[in-house]
Amino acid sequence: MLHNEARELLVQGHEVTRDTEGIAKAYSVSKWAVYRLAEQKRKIGSVALRTSQRDRKPVLTLVFLDESGVNTNLTRLYGRALSSQRAVDHAPLNTPQTTTVLSSIRLNGEKAFTTYQGGTTGERFVQYLKETLLPTLKPGDIVVMDNMRSHHVKAVREVLEEKGMKALLRGWKVRNLNLLPDAVPMALASVAQMDCLLWFAASAYC
Repeated sequence: MLHNEARELLVQGHEVTRDTEGIAKAYSVSKWAVYRLAEQKRKIGSVALRTSQRDRKPVLTLVFLDESGVNTNLTRLYGRALSSQRAVDHAPLNTPQTTTVLSSIRLNGEKAFTTYQGGTTGERFVQYLKETLLPTLKPGDIVVMDNMRSHHVKAVREVLEEKGMKALLRGWKVRNLNLLPDAVPMALASVAQMDCLLWFAASAYC
């Protein structure tokens, strides 16, 4: 059974796309359920359940956080070619460097990201929380992240809990590093609210 936030977003998605079959598949419900919720919204202006589900975490408070590293040293050193022919490719003529993309994502499509050279240290992660992520959060939000060592720094939990939030722990080739500052914002900007909605639904959070 869908909780109130998911029911509201389901109806909103149906009103925008009119794709009953796609919405039903995304939320793992029948097309009849989509029609019923849409009709309920039209008649009484609400799709909320009459009984509250106190044990479920409101999906709109979940903020997923993860890192992704890109390194120009990922270029293959060997290749295959047809008999009597050479395998030809290109590799950047610079010292390989790692660029880290650190970003959050939530059901309504909001994102808070940053990029920097090198890996994620405890100091960098805390700096990201204070300067980039916290301004987008509200009291009661739950930040979901993996068990990376930098996430276990004591200051991480202190920073989040001080603001009323909770912490819940649980091959791309680059030809030119100069493209990264433009490529990362463009890639994240292409993620629409419906993409976030379907990802949350596919992961069984709603």
